[in-house]
Amino acid sequence: MNKKKVLYKVLSPLHMGSGSELGIVDLPIQRERHTAFPKMEASSIKGSIKHYLKRNIDEIENLSNEEQVEKLLGADEDVKSISEIGISDAKILFYPISSAKGVFAYITCPYILNNIGVTVELEDKDGQVFSKSKVEDGGSVILENYKLNVSQINDEDNILNGLKGLIKEEMLNEIKERLVVIKNEYFKTLVLSTTEVNTRIKIDDDGLVDKETGGLFTVEYLPRETVFYGEIFKIRGNNELDKFTKIIGGKTIQFGGDKSLGKGFVKLKVVDES
Repeated sequence: MNKKKVLYKVLSPLHMGSGSELGIVDLPIQRERHTAFPKMEASSIKGSIKHYLKRNIDEIENLSNEEQVEKLLGADEDVKSISEIGISDAKILFYPISSAKGVFAYITCPYILNNIGVTVELEDKDGQVFSKSKVEDGGSVILENYKLNVSQINDEDNILNGLKGLIKEEMLNEIKERLVVIKNEYFKTLVLSTTEVNTRIKIDDDGLVDKETGGLFTVEYLPRETVFYGEIFKIRGNNELDKFTKIIGGKTIQFGGDKSLGKGFVKLKVVDES
């Protein structure tokens, strides 16, 4: 087995930063250039996992020293060091959004589902839901301030079978009750306009508000319950991939910035192999 799929479920607001920008938000999250969909860069994921393993090495089975971690994921100070394990960017699968019924919904779109081999045709509706949906009410859903006309998914087994390659049945049963497949354009609009944006104050070392910036700056976060997927693959070695996925499977690791504020807790689930 040369690669395995992994699911990332966000447990607390997540800021995987792309650096400062001149836009509305001072510190935005990472997004795909061509779709503007949220993503997690492979280098950010790899660095967070490496940091976690080194900090908790005494509590992790199959690891006894930092050299083993660097063998798996590469050495920080040796640019020529080749890791045994590769990690892909994480793509968004489900995005949580406020719903007038059922508190919140998970949204996705045909473009995302097509990337995992699931074909969905929305026809003349704004979206589709599963039977026994917790968020649909009288043929429509209200997501944030948007009312969308929806119909029931015609071939539920088609979507479920495609998602089973990424999500275990217990989690899938929870998600499908809240899942709304909406048009690609609507999905883009919502993931651009409904992230969490917090205003913070920068304090200098003297304890006073920073004079150059006026102190105020904004930080963008992905909401908890966001779900990403990606791959972990073998670059070299023999059984390192199995060893590595056993180490990280089921672990909760902090990703991104603002760790001291409790941000960025993400649960990793190794869900499939090919």
